[in-house]
Order: sequence, then C-alpha cells, then structure tokens
Amino acid sequence: MSTSKKKIKLVDPVTKADLIMLLYKIIEHERPNYGRMHKAAKALQDFLEEKYGYTLGYRFTDSSIYDVWDNQFQEDIERYDVLDRVVNNSDLPIPETIGYYSHELKLRRPDGEFLLNTVSKHNLEKQFKTRIDVLIEEIKKGMLKRIG
Repeated sequence: MSTSKKKIKLVDPVTKADLIMLLYKIIEHERPNYGRMHKAAKALQDFLEEKYGYTLGYRFTDSSIYDVWDNQFQEDIERYDVLDRVVNNSDLPIPETIGYYSHELKLRRPDGEFLLNTVSKHNLEKQFKTRIDVLIEEIKKGMLKRIG
C-alpha cells in the first residue's frame, strides 16, 4: 500500500498573476473586500493543490489579522494594482462605520478584462490543459465546497 503524497509544485509568477485575476473575475459579483479575497484565494489554493498539484505558495496563517490572512498575498494583489493597473482597489466608505474604508476589489475595465480574456486565458488553458470556461466552473465548484 502506497502512502506517497502528491508532489505540489509552485506555479510560475505569470500564472500566479493570471489565477489571481481569474479569481477577481469569479467572485466579482460578491463585491469582495480584502478579507473575502484572502478567504477565496485560500480556497483556490487548496483546490489547485488537490486537483492539479499546484500551489500559489501562500501560507494563509496570520491569525492575528484574519485566520486565512497572508501578508505576501496582500502585497501581491496591491503590487498588481500598481504595476499592471488591471485591478481596481477602490476605497469605499462604509456609512455605518464613520472613518472606516473598505476596498472593493474588481478587475479594471476594459484593461483587466481584456488581459484576462486574451493573454491570461491562453496561458491558463495551456497550464491546466483545459478550456477557460471549464477551468472557471471547476474552480467555482471546488471553492464552494470550501467557503460555501
């Protein structure tokens, strides 16, 4: 009886950025903030490890902030906004909490949508050997099991 574990491989930086943009697209209807995005990214990483043997490489263990918070992930999504200008991390005031801002994270239109639907699409289809629409459905189903 074999008890060998599946070897988990780190995705390359381009694929990591493509997967994060895809994640923005998948959960955009929820108007995700940073906390929700961290939870969704953790579910995505767990799914990728289980289904494909790939990891995004995040630890998601900083319980002092949030139980699935990862500072490197936070830096990455902020850096993508600065470098690529493809995500919109808008500060939106929350009326019931004076002085508190939330960040609504979404792909910038048309730039982010165009990049995801062209260059990123081809990279993800090549990396995961499946059509992008099939990959999106697999990710949605895989994430739903983890975050409800």
